[in-house]
Amino acid sequence: MTRWAFETVWEGVPVLPAPVAVVMDKAYDSNAIRRFLAVREIEAVIPSKANRTEPIPHDARKYGSREKVETVLQQAQAVPPHRHPL
Repeated sequence: MTRWAFETVWEGVPVLPAPVAVVMDKAYDSNAIRRFLAVREIEAVIPSKANRTEPIPHDARKYGSREKVETVLQQAQAVPPHRHPL
């Protein structure tokens, strides 16, 4: 089975594909989280905290997309459910 194969848990309900990368802020910079993602072959896009002795590099371009996603989610939460345009 490939990484992007769809299976069904219940009839008609597909399982979503595994993520390729996860973008998080500095609060999630821990060895345990990075190891958890690495075991699952998921790229961790997490900037290093200032107290890390050896900073771990991250993809700055991918990290920049985090702000766009957060902005869209904040705008969606700001609209009352009965008036939501979606």
